[in-house]
Amino acid sequence: MRFLSFLLGAAVSVSTVSAHFAVTYPYWRGDSYATQWTYPCGGVNQSVSDSNRTAWPLDGGSLVFTPTHDNAQTYVNLGVGNNVTRLNVTLVPPFNQTGNGTFCFPKISIPSGLGIGEGTNASIQVIQLSHNGGALYNCADITFRKDAPGPPTGIT
Repeated sequence: MRFLSFLLGAAVSVSTVSAHFAVTYPYWRGDSYATQWTYPCGGVNQSVSDSNRTAWPLDGGSLVFTPTHDNAQTYVNLGVGNNVTRLNVTLVPPFNQTGNGTFCFPKISIPSGLGIGEGTNASIQVIQLSHNGGALYNCADITFRKDAPGPPTGIT
């Protein structure tokens, strides 16, 4: 009976994980698989990532994420500041992601007029809306740098 309970628990865990997504670059705020439905950043607060900011080019950079849904309406937003609660700048127009796997945006431009400069902190938010209306959230925290490198080899 215990073994059957274990198998059932493992199956539920696998199906739960497979219904989520990860941001691999810039590095996500933290593992939010258990709470990804929590707005605005999947239940992972800013303090977790204070030492996990990725240097991002001043004029924009790459975004890589791995969805596991076959399709979702996807949004990519930005919030400028240190402890962002409003991620109200659209970086990528909403799109219908079809198929799962790795999605890479080699260069996302930063809209003008945001006052972005060397050392400005911000958070990137990726939202995935499923066909049944459920939403999943992930954030990655960045610091704008003029000499920021691109993503590590093999991540795109």
